[in-house]
Amino acid sequence: MLNTAIWNVRGLNRRDHQVAVRDLVTEFKLHFIALLETRVLPSNVYRLQTGLLSRWRWFVDYSGPGNRIWIAWNDDFIDVDILDIVDLPWLVGEDFDAVLDISEVSGASGDIRVAMNEFNDCILQTGLISIPMQGERFSWHNCSTDGRSLWKRLDRMFVNDAWMERWPNLFYTSLTLRTSDHSPFVLKGDSRDVQGLLGGDRTDRVLDLYYLRPWARHILTEEEACALIRPVTSDDVKTTLFDIEEDKAPGPDGFS
Repeated sequence: MLNTAIWNVRGLNRRDHQVAVRDLVTEFKLHFIALLETRVLPSNVYRLQTGLLSRWRWFVDYSGPGNRIWIAWNDDFIDVDILDIVDLPWLVGEDFDAVLDISEVSGASGDIRVAMNEFNDCILQTGLISIPMQGERFSWHNCSTDGRSLWKRLDRMFVNDAWMERWPNLFYTSLTLRTSDHSPFVLKGDSRDVQGLLGGDRTDRVLDLYYLRPWARHILTEEEACALIRPVTSDDVKTTLFDIEEDKAPGPDGFS
């Protein structure tokens, strides 16, 4: 099971928001992250992605208004395919802008009953299953300083039946607020769910490896192997130097 996070960052243009994303990836050793409400213009996408997680792969959907959702993954560990319909285990998590129960609100709020009922009906009709959450009870705060503090659980994760059958013991953690008014969510694999890979009998290992095969990255493709032994060009050297992050110090020779 991969370490995954979903976070409504409320903008990625600010430096402190970018640093917070990198810190989250490092702290929880993430393999995959989904960022919501990035609010980045198409002309700034490459620059921000290069500085944010330069060695990761990215997918950004600019086909619709809002330019909100970015996903990134470490392709040293996983390969990702963007699909429209799939019958495999899947997870959905985001800021739903609604609560499921009145107990998920703390503070003075307007009438939320219509949105709450519509949200419950949607979950029932789609067959989504809520997975257990630990950590902070509320995932959003209005950041009020005038005494009108309002907390809500607007963000959450759901899965389908196939996911629950495969990973029944998983839960996610709602972290304390950082640079956004929404909490980051982190989903980490349960060691009991990978026991077959680590110490189960031969049958368990074969089943687990067979299940993971669609996502398992080949050690090296033929193209990658050829790239490792080809001559190094001046363009390769230039590209490598320009890809070094600004906060990295050079080696004794001034370059490495």
